Amino acid sequence: MTRIAVLDDWQRVARVSADWAPLMARAEVSFFETPFSSEEAAARELAEFDVILVTRERTPFPPSLVARLPRLKMFGLTGARAGLIDIAGMISRGITVCYTGGGPSASSTAELALASCSRRQDAFPPATSRSAPVDSKRRSRRVRRGYRRRNCSPARTW
Repeated sequence: MTRIAVLDDWQRVARVSADWAPLMARAEVSFFETPFSSEEAAARELAEFDVILVTRERTPFPPSLVARLPRLKMFGLTGARAGLIDIAGMISRGITVCYTGGGPSASSTAELALASCSRRQDAFPPATSRSAPVDSKRRSRRVRRGYRRRNCSPARTW
Protein backbone atom coordinates (compact mmCIF):
# COMPACT_ATOMS: atom_id res chain seq x y z
CA MET A 1 0.00 0.00 0.00
CA THR A 2 1.19 3.52 -0.82
CA ARG A 3 2.28 5.51 2.23
CA ILE A 4 1.72 9.28 2.28
CA ALA A 5 3.20 11.71 4.81
CA VAL A 6 1.54 15.10 5.35
CA LEU A 7 4.16 17.27 7.06
CA ASP A 8 4.20 20.53 8.96
CA ASP A 9 0.56 20.54 10.01
CA TRP A 10 1.53 22.51 13.11
CA GLN A 11 -1.86 24.23 13.26
CA ARG A 12 -3.67 20.87 12.93
CA VAL A 13 -5.86 22.04 10.07
CA ALA A 14 -4.82 19.81 7.15
CA ARG A 15 -6.82 16.83 8.37
CA VAL A 16 -10.05 18.86 8.73
CA SER A 17 -9.57 21.11 5.67
CA ALA A 18 -10.22 18.42 3.10
CA ASP A 19 -12.05 15.16 2.60
CA TRP A 20 -9.20 12.64 2.89
CA ALA A 21 -11.54 9.60 2.79
CA PRO A 22 -11.06 8.76 -0.92
CA LEU A 23 -7.28 8.93 -0.54
CA MET A 24 -7.28 7.01 2.74
CA ALA A 25 -9.25 4.24 1.03
CA ARG A 26 -6.30 3.73 -1.35
CA ALA A 27 -3.30 4.70 0.77
CA GLU A 28 -2.03 4.99 4.32
CA VAL A 29 -1.96 8.70 5.20
CA SER A 30 0.03 9.94 8.22
CA PHE A 31 -0.10 13.51 9.53
CA PHE A 32 2.98 15.01 11.22
CA GLU A 33 1.99 17.85 13.53
CA THR A 34 5.35 18.55 15.16
CA PRO A 35 8.63 19.47 13.49
CA PHE A 36 11.48 16.98 13.27
CA SER A 37 14.30 17.66 15.72
CA SER A 38 17.04 16.96 13.16
CA GLU A 39 17.73 15.74 9.66
CA GLU A 40 18.47 12.31 11.14
CA ALA A 41 15.01 12.24 12.77
CA ALA A 42 13.36 13.31 9.49
CA ALA A 43 15.21 10.60 7.54
CA ARG A 44 14.27 7.94 10.09
CA GLU A 45 10.57 8.93 10.18
CA LEU A 46 10.14 9.45 6.42
CA ALA A 47 12.23 6.60 4.98
CA GLU A 48 9.23 4.33 4.37
CA PHE A 49 6.98 6.89 2.67
CA ASP A 50 6.27 6.95 -1.07
CA VAL A 51 4.69 10.43 -1.14
CA ILE A 52 5.52 13.48 0.99
CA LEU A 53 3.24 16.52 1.09
CA VAL A 54 4.64 19.62 2.79
CA THR A 55 3.27 22.99 3.82
CA ARG A 56 5.65 25.48 2.22
CA GLU A 57 9.22 24.79 3.30
CA ARG A 58 8.98 24.44 7.03
CA THR A 59 10.95 21.19 6.88
CA PRO A 60 14.16 21.50 4.86
CA PHE A 61 14.89 18.82 2.26
CA PRO A 62 18.58 19.21 1.37
CA PRO A 63 20.26 16.71 -1.01
CA SER A 64 21.56 14.73 1.97
CA LEU A 65 18.02 14.08 3.23
CA VAL A 66 16.54 13.35 -0.19
CA ALA A 67 19.27 10.71 -0.74
CA ARG A 68 18.12 8.95 2.45
CA LEU A 69 14.52 8.54 1.25
CA PRO A 70 14.73 5.50 -1.05
CA ARG A 71 10.98 4.98 -1.49
CA LEU A 72 10.12 8.60 -2.31
CA LYS A 73 8.27 8.76 -5.65
CA MET A 74 6.32 12.03 -5.32
CA PHE A 75 6.83 15.28 -3.44
CA GLY A 76 4.12 17.94 -3.20
CA LEU A 77 4.41 21.43 -1.76
CA THR A 78 2.34 24.58 -1.50
CA GLY A 79 3.83 27.44 -3.48
CA ALA A 80 6.36 27.32 -6.29
CA ARG A 81 9.46 28.65 -4.54
CA ALA A 82 11.22 26.64 -1.85
CA GLY A 83 14.81 27.56 -1.05
CA LEU A 84 15.22 24.81 1.56
CA ILE A 85 14.01 22.01 -0.71
CA ASP A 86 16.27 20.30 -3.27
CA ILE A 87 13.68 20.27 -6.06
CA ALA A 88 16.26 19.88 -8.86
CA GLY A 89 17.84 16.92 -7.06
CA MET A 90 14.45 15.25 -6.65
CA ILE A 91 13.63 15.69 -10.32
CA SER A 92 17.04 14.30 -11.34
CA ARG A 93 16.30 11.19 -9.23
CA GLY A 94 12.98 10.71 -11.06
CA ILE A 95 10.80 11.93 -8.20
CA THR A 96 7.65 13.70 -9.38
CA VAL A 97 7.49 17.18 -7.84
CA CYS A 98 4.11 18.96 -7.69
CA TYR A 99 3.40 22.46 -6.40
CA THR A 100 0.71 25.10 -6.39
CA GLY A 101 1.00 28.21 -8.53
CA GLY A 102 2.17 31.52 -7.14
CA GLY A 103 0.45 34.87 -6.96
CA PRO A 104 0.83 37.79 -9.36
CA SER A 105 3.88 39.11 -7.51
CA ALA A 106 7.12 37.35 -6.65
CA SER A 107 6.88 38.84 -3.18
CA SER A 108 3.18 38.25 -2.57
CA THR A 109 3.69 35.07 -0.55
CA ALA A 110 6.33 36.66 1.65
CA GLU A 111 4.19 39.73 2.21
CA LEU A 112 1.18 37.66 3.20
CA ALA A 113 3.26 35.46 5.51
CA LEU A 114 4.81 38.46 7.23
CA ALA A 115 1.44 40.15 7.67
CA SER A 116 -0.11 36.95 9.00
CA CYS A 117 2.71 36.21 11.42
CA SER A 118 3.00 39.76 12.68
CA ARG A 119 -0.63 40.07 13.76
CA ARG A 120 -1.11 38.99 17.31
CA GLN A 121 -3.92 39.95 19.69
CA ASP A 122 -1.63 41.11 22.48
CA ALA A 123 0.84 42.84 20.15
CA PHE A 124 -1.59 45.21 18.46
CA PRO A 125 -4.50 47.22 19.80
CA PRO A 126 -7.98 45.75 19.19
CA ALA A 127 -8.82 48.62 16.81
CA THR A 128 -6.22 47.31 14.35
CA SER A 129 -8.06 45.40 11.67
CA ARG A 130 -8.27 45.31 7.90
CA SER A 131 -10.52 48.36 7.88
CA ALA A 132 -8.60 50.40 10.45
CA PRO A 133 -5.49 52.38 9.52
CA VAL A 134 -2.26 50.57 10.42
CA ASP A 135 0.83 52.25 11.82
CA SER A 136 3.41 50.44 9.67
CA LYS A 137 6.39 51.78 11.65
CA ARG A 138 4.90 50.43 14.87
CA ARG A 139 4.16 47.07 13.24
CA SER A 140 7.71 46.87 11.85
CA ARG A 141 9.18 47.52 15.31
CA ARG A 142 6.98 44.84 16.85
CA VAL A 143 7.90 42.31 14.15
CA ARG A 144 11.62 43.02 14.67
CA ARG A 145 11.16 42.48 18.41
CA GLY A 146 9.70 39.04 17.74
CA TYR A 147 5.95 39.58 18.13
CA ARG A 148 4.09 37.09 15.97
CA ARG A 149 1.12 34.79 16.07
CA ARG A 150 1.62 31.92 18.47
CA ASN A 151 0.79 29.30 15.87
CA CYS A 152 2.92 30.69 13.03
CA SER A 153 6.22 28.83 13.28
CA PRO A 154 9.41 29.62 11.37
CA ALA A 155 11.15 27.21 9.00
CA ARG A 156 13.54 24.68 10.49
CA THR A 157 17.22 25.09 9.56
CA TRP A 158 19.04 22.17 11.15
